[in-house]
Formats: sequence, structure tokens, C-alpha cells
Amino acid sequence: MSSGNGTARYYVGLMYAQQGRADLAYPIWRNLLADSPHDAPWLEPIRLQIEDVAYLAGDNVSLADLPQPRAPRGPSLEQIEAAEDMAPEDRQAMVEGMVGGLAARLASEGGPPEDWAQLIRAFGVLGETDRAQAILDEARVVFAERPDALALVEAAGGTLPGPVE
Repeated sequence: MSSGNGTARYYVGLMYAQQGRADLAYPIWRNLLADSPHDAPWLEPIRLQIEDVAYLAGDNVSLADLPQPRAPRGPSLEQIEAAEDMAPEDRQAMVEGMVGGLAARLASEGGPPEDWAQLIRAFGVLGETDRAQAILDEARVVFAERPDALALVEAAGGTLPGPVE
């Protein structure tokens, strides 16, 4: 099962739950909550069942204590439209500010592999390949135990000019 296929992960968890294997269903759904975008179609069915499944798996936890889906990140439509009217230097400063904000958040809080890949690509586009390489190297350590996440950041590293170490 692809760890990137949320629908498949939901149904595998459901299958285990229906077979009385809450111990297998619960970690699948708990991780899927954390890995999903905020509007994923499987979130509501998981939210309705996960507390019971967690309890049966031996973890008396509430939904509020579980990892939550990623909130959408990035500029709003209004910000993108406003950027179109900016002078090139102002637009560049805005982009650099957003990239710097993403870098600061990942450094202090961490984040999903998609955000790390976005930062690697952004530094590459800005011509800051040394910073992109440093982020790639750090992401390789952070996601060393998650092959699917590692593949995502490696793909972003493949967009950098020149050889990737």
C-alpha cells in the first residue's frame, strides 16, 4: 500500500477495525490524520470512529489529543493577485519573506515532507543552492525512517542545478 494514498490507508484501517484488529487500525488512522490535507474526504469518517478504535487498541485518547490534518499553507488568492501589481523588487522581497518564514517554521516546529520539498525547490528557484542543499541534507536525516517522505524530498532535491550530494 502506498503511504501517499490516503483512500487506501483509510480502507485498510477500516478493514482492520471491522476485523477486530484495533491495534492495527488505530496507528494507520492516527498517522493518516497527521498526513492528510485539511479537506481530505476520509477525515470525517475517521473522526467519527477513531476514539473508539483507540480505546479498543488500549489508548484512551480524545480526538483533540490526536494529530490533526495540515492547514493549507501559502499565499491567499488575494495576496497572489496583489503581487501581480507589485514592482519586481517588491515582489522578490515578498517571495523571499515567505520563503524565510517557511524556513523559520520548519527549523523551529518541523513540518510535513511536502513543506520541506517546497522549501528546497524555493531556495533552488531563488538561486540559493547552498541553502537548498543544506535543507535537503537536514530533511534526509529528519525523514530517514520514512521512505515515502524521503522520496518526496529527494525529488525536490533533483530539481536543484548541478549534482545533488
